[in-house]
Amino acid sequence: MRTMTPRALFFSATALVSLLCATLTSGSFAAASASPIRVMRPLPVPAWNQFQGDPALTGNNPFEYTINPGNVAHLKMAWSTPSDGLLASSSPQPVVANGVVYVAVNAYLPGTNPPPDNKLYAFPAKGCSSTCQPLWTASFVDGSIGSPAIMGGVLYVTTKDGKLYAFPTQGCSGTCKPLWSFATGSAIYYSPTAANGIIYFGTESGYLYAISGVGCGKAICELTATTHTVHMLWRSPLSSVSNPTDVTSPPAVADGIVFATFGWRTLAAFSANGCGQTVCKPLWTGPKTSSDYMTVYDHMVYMTGAMHLYAFNEGGCGHAVCQPLWSGNLLYPYTQQPAVANGVIYATAMDGNGNHGAFFAFPVRGCKTTCQPLWQGTLDVAYSFPTIANGVIYVGTINSGKLVAYPAAGCHKTTCAPLWTYALPGETPYFQPVVTTPTIMDGTVYLTTSYLAFCAFHF
Repeated sequence: MRTMTPRALFFSATALVSLLCATLTSGSFAAASASPIRVMRPLPVPAWNQFQGDPALTGNNPFEYTINPGNVAHLKMAWSTPSDGLLASSSPQPVVANGVVYVAVNAYLPGTNPPPDNKLYAFPAKGCSSTCQPLWTASFVDGSIGSPAIMGGVLYVTTKDGKLYAFPTQGCSGTCKPLWSFATGSAIYYSPTAANGIIYFGTESGYLYAISGVGCGKAICELTATTHTVHMLWRSPLSSVSNPTDVTSPPAVADGIVFATFGWRTLAAFSANGCGQTVCKPLWTGPKTSSDYMTVYDHMVYMTGAMHLYAFNEGGCGHAVCQPLWSGNLLYPYTQQPAVANGVIYATAMDGNGNHGAFFAFPVRGCKTTCQPLWQGTLDVAYSFPTIANGVIYVGTINSGKLVAYPAAGCHKTTCAPLWTYALPGETPYFQPVVTTPTIMDGTVYLTTSYLAFCAFHF
């Protein structure tokens, strides 16, 4: 074999480069330049703008990249806001959007007159020093409030005295006044859900409401025969005078359907855009399975209740009443809101005395009549709903006053220990606080307890 000299190698390489350049400047290059150029679309702006993060109530933040299973144990409490008195254990989940964290705080001051001053706080999401002053507050003396929902630059919040309030997210300082309000005449116990310009919420009287996010052009929107079609798009009863039944969970919205549970624990599915009338009937309902909370994922509805996790097809079954496709045992009767991400459903349950609890991870696919968990956690007693971010599941406890983090992928065993636990301070060393549902955003964990009005963790 003949060996080429360095000079011959140089000229051979030069000729090859010339040939390539000639090809690229000819029709081949023209054809390549005429092909469509792939433009990267901007990612959605990260926000946890309502209860459980999104209208489907998945409880998952797909935009968290800072905290992960490898470093979650390094989280420290960065700042907190003490309360003026004891807080109700049902103080809702914080909401984060556009650099502001919104916290609804429900006071618990038995025997007081006037009633306790429940408040909505707006704090800078990046926090302050060890303690933080709010950007603005709003007071609700007539009833406890749920987690806010933010849509189109407006914050919506419901109250136990049966009202929906709309607040501006820009321009407030000191005490913020609502843009408008809407009264239902019946208590609202759960947070609203915002989707596609509509606010959905349920009442004690058994109505699921769909309210236009723009209100009615007045400070107070009334439900009358002449004005209700302007701001109340539709409502759907699943009760009667002889059989009253309340809405027992926040609604979930996905794929053009809104889901809610009603008293006697009945799941009902409605068209999210209504039915062309002011009162709508359900598309289908589930059996009375004592179900409470739900999440929607990959065209399936997953519900918890009465010691079980149930799975339904979101489109129903072709009949008025549909049976669950499968169920999984949660061991304890008091179940919480499930969360779902990456093909796994996470659910917690506890007994009626707050002495025992369980945490389970179930697969979303592959189950038939019954479903076995992939793994379970060594949780003492869960109180909060699980939330998920970047491979980590967070859940708060009752009695022990802890924030607990698990690996979302499990641990290759049937029982997994936490990655990290943090004991929150209580009123005294003998009274541990209730830790409510956390929110994770931009490397920070936000939550409330029954002692601290609000606290934040980061590295």
